Amino acid sequence: MRIPKELVEDMLARAFLRGGALRKEDRQKALELTALLEELTRALPPLQAKRAPKTPVVVVDACSGKSAAGMLLLALADPEARARVVAIESDHARLAHAREGARALGVHDRVELRAGTVADAALWPEAPDLVVALHACGEACDAVIDRAISCSAKRILLVPCCYGAAATRTHDGLATHVPAQGNADRWAKTVGLPRHALVQRRFAQAIIDAERTLRLEAAGYQTEVVELMPPTVTPFGLLWRAKRVGEPVRTAEAAAAYAVMRSG
Repeated sequence: MRIPKELVEDMLARAFLRGGALRKEDRQKALELTALLEELTRALPPLQAKRAPKTPVVVVDACSGKSAAGMLLLALADPEARARVVAIESDHARLAHAREGARALGVHDRVELRAGTVADAALWPEAPDLVVALHACGEACDAVIDRAISCSAKRILLVPCCYGAAATRTHDGLATHVPAQGNADRWAKTVGLPRHALVQRRFAQAIIDAERTLRLEAAGYQTEVVELMPPTVTPFGLLWRAKRVGEPVRTAEAAAAYAVMRSG
């Protein structure tokens, strides 16, 4: 489904700016959301079906912020599609903005806002059709992966952010330090990596990306890593597409590779 960027900009303005003018950062956000929404609609064909599916389609908008991705997805869905979004966010101010935005877009009856961190298993529904997280920072990204796996999500669309090693706090209540950072440090020493900061940083990011990919594949998810947006738009533009297929040979191979990576 091709989605005009202008339509996304209009919905963002109606939902969060009360029709006001979009700023430069809002237009950049619209670019990212447009690309992500096209991914979401491809991953969830029932939302475009002319006949409602037998069971409701459940989407988890993790680290949701104002839940723009989830709400705009519902606004674009076929009116007869049975769908609901569970938005998980720890910041109460952002949840308040999300509540107002949902009313402005007329989807408030299909959005359930849950306050807390994505690491809290009690906030997650069982077997959601899709989990989406746009710019999940640091450890929150890894928590989304772990919770999505544990609740048997059928599909995952994940755009990580903030690989930083410093254990500072984020609005999700989780640190920006990521679990695989320790593995990256050990591998850097093993291969004798030069101590130049930029080289070390890029190497660490590659190891973290590989660890996350193997973790998904070892859990039975067919996984692709693609560029959602070019670096000229955002330095964090990689998208993980994961679909639970449970193919035994591929899962076993990924589990073996994951064990090697974890051993350092």
